[in-house]
Amino acid sequence: MRYVSIDVETTGLDPRLHSLIQVAMVIDDTTWWKTKAVEELPSGCTLVYPSDGVLKVDPKCPTLTSSLWQEYCGEVSVNCNQMPRSGTLSSEIMDFLWPWRDKQWDGRWTAAGKNFGGFDLPFLTAADPECKHIFHHRSIDPSVLLVRADDVCLPGLGECKRRAGVAGEVAHTALDDALDVIRVLRKVWVLGEEKEQ
Repeated sequence: MRYVSIDVETTGLDPRLHSLIQVAMVIDDTTWWKTKAVEELPSGCTLVYPSDGVLKVDPKCPTLTSSLWQEYCGEVSVNCNQMPRSGTLSSEIMDFLWPWRDKQWDGRWTAAGKNFGGFDLPFLTAADPECKHIFHHRSIDPSVLLVRADDVCLPGLGECKRRAGVAGEVAHTALDDALDVIRVLRKVWVLGEEKEQ
């Protein structure tokens, strides 16, 4: 199954009040696990600028790191493969994804991400309503694969990494977090396959 891991960086938690500022995507396929390392997967990211020119920022936003802010302001270069600039956000996303569709592609992509449906997709559609037509209504969230009976809420990405045995801290950058989702999913699915045998 081919899917795309997506992560966004924003200036707050509410898509009605805050702005989307970065989108990163990494394409993976369950048939690539033995042939492509996570670092070799097709990836891209783009900075997103509000169409009305007004950046809405929550001053307490913890994910607005100084390095991302410097990238956004053009003081340093973006640290990932830049997605093609083609106008709207939805067209940029589709231009990146289009070459990677497979023979089973049905016109929409399966998205993977930590809380993609409840956080990332609402920000994407607030920035460009056409984004809702790119993705299936079902998405892959690694936290549901790693939830435990005694959890009081779904685990965050850091806890998912720990439970799956993926080393390192959460970077809180769009590309690194999208890659981490794939690392966790690959680890969990491979462990599941080993248990079945």
